[in-house]
Amino acid sequence: MTATAPAVTGGADRPAAAGGLGRPAPAGDAVGPEPVGDERSFWERVVLGWHAAFLGLVVLCGLQVALDRGPAPQHRLAAELLLVGLAGWYWVAGRPALGREDPRLGIAYLAGLFAATYALAALGQPYLVLLFAAFPQIWGMLPRTRDAVAGNVAFAAGLVVLTAGLAGWSAHGWLTAGVTALVGLGVSALMGLWISGIVAESDRRADLIGELHRTRDELAAVSRESGVLAERGRLAAEIHDTLAQGFTSVLMLLQAAEADLDRDPEQARRQLGLAQQTARDNLAEARTLVAALVPPELDGGLPAALRRLADRFGQELAIESSVDVRGPVRGLPASCEVVLLRAAQEALANVRKHAGATAVTVTLSYRDAAAELTVRDDGRGFAPGAVPATGYGLSGMRGRLHQIGGQLVVHSGPGSGTAVTATVPA
Repeated sequence: MTATAPAVTGGADRPAAAGGLGRPAPAGDAVGPEPVGDERSFWERVVLGWHAAFLGLVVLCGLQVALDRGPAPQHRLAAELLLVGLAGWYWVAGRPALGREDPRLGIAYLAGLFAATYALAALGQPYLVLLFAAFPQIWGMLPRTRDAVAGNVAFAAGLVVLTAGLAGWSAHGWLTAGVTALVGLGVSALMGLWISGIVAESDRRADLIGELHRTRDELAAVSRESGVLAERGRLAAEIHDTLAQGFTSVLMLLQAAEADLDRDPEQARRQLGLAQQTARDNLAEARTLVAALVPPELDGGLPAALRRLADRFGQELAIESSVDVRGPVRGLPASCEVVLLRAAQEALANVRKHAGATAVTVTLSYRDAAAELTVRDDGRGFAPGAVPATGYGLSGMRGRLHQIGGQLVVHSGPGSGTAVTATVPA
């Protein structure tokens, strides 16, 4: 009588680049999108358990043979030698075959597995426990679904013929062996196809997630580049309309003054005075452009700017406000200081609009590789998930921080105040 066990892995048609059903791709192959989360494939995570399970089943079968006193001793000895040889064959051929898309080594291993199982049956030894490994391994060794199904059918058919022959080719023997094989084969095929579908769907979703991550990164890069180009265009227009035109006027006035220097000194002096005034105006325009890039509030450094901001905020709302600076103060990149200052301004604006607070603390912490700004109030707070994401405040802060590799975290709760923390690399 035969019995079969359901498959525990799948053999669905898999793209070659994916390295088979949950199996690693051959070394040196490109494998499509970069892995997300756990970099190991499904097969790499379970392969040690697979090896242990199979060898454990071989040992269990060996114990059954040793404890079965029915067959002759020489048959038991032959069965034990077969099992030892099967374990070695698995280690030499089966184990590496599980990591390959080329089915030739897997077919050679399966031939040895089938032969060992049939020999155990012919010797009258317990072999049914091996089926719990044999049928799943067919799915694991053969990369294509139709090959795995054909392997299951061939293996089951061989067991039916062998079992019926051992039973004397009787009708009852054929019926019993056939029904048992069909039931086991059906369960094995159902489980194998089902798990194959799950793994194939997981592979497709992993590809989609990888594509989404790449698209997100590309959009972020395009957005940053667009912002840079827009700012360059704005500065170019400002420089053209102010500094460039001013310098042109200065040059023309100086040329005119040089021409009138001997003929009309008074006119030359007037033109020189106009050139000086134009140069002063250009200098003022240049200072205005620089001030637009680096906020004048940052004169004296970020800690001083935060103290002035907090003092003014406290006076306007008549509440207690303080600034706490932790760690050795050091200069940060201008972009980081500007973003932290803007984050503090936006957080305090939100406190003014929504919090109803009586005290606000601004904490600036200098760490080894980052700087962290926290604005904490004792106001009414809110449930972050219950507040609609309207307005530009928090999303604008997150956008500025994302552009320089920083992040924004908001902690709040009804009645427990709010803490807004902005972190930038330093």
